Amino acid sequence: MTLSVNLAYAQFRPTVFTPVEYKPQYTDYSTLERSFQQQENRSNMAYQKYSELAQLIGEKRSKISNDKETLLWFSRNIDKKLEDVKTSLSVGDYQGAIERATRAMGDIISDIELTRRIQTYEEYKNTVEYIKGRTDLSYQQKQEWLDTYVYKFVPIYNSTGEIIGAYDWKEIGGPNNTRVILP
Repeated sequence: MTLSVNLAYAQFRPTVFTPVEYKPQYTDYSTLERSFQQQENRSNMAYQKYSELAQLIGEKRSKISNDKETLLWFSRNIDKKLEDVKTSLSVGDYQGAIERATRAMGDIISDIELTRRIQTYEEYKNTVEYIKGRTDLSYQQKQEWLDTYVYKFVPIYNSTGEIIGAYDWKEIGGPNNTRVILP
């Protein structure tokens, strides 16, 4: 059996070519991009707050006494706040770090004990400068006075044991928490 085709009866139908513009389909990364941008913004804000907190702590640290008791108190109560923020940053909890830093700055600024420690130390330094500047006292008298009247901080507690203030250094700066006597 043979198949034959008669081209005389075939009809030619040309097809019109209509070009279609090719538009490649890209995956939509805008949500992911926004998420990364928000994370970067939080990261930058967290490190900025950490820096502000560190600066505030440094300023307060420069205004307190260098005695062992005060430095230990400062480390336990104030430096610990900076460490908490640093821990949050190290695990990538930027929002938590921002909140901790903001709360810590507010706590430090309103800390009654820290404020009174700064005030009493300032009072002590002014008195020491006054004694050192006196020309009517010998070096030995000045040194004896400085050895007798050293800086100390004596807090005032309320009925629940919270510190609500501190005694002025001139009130308790003498031996056995007696009043300071200026020569």
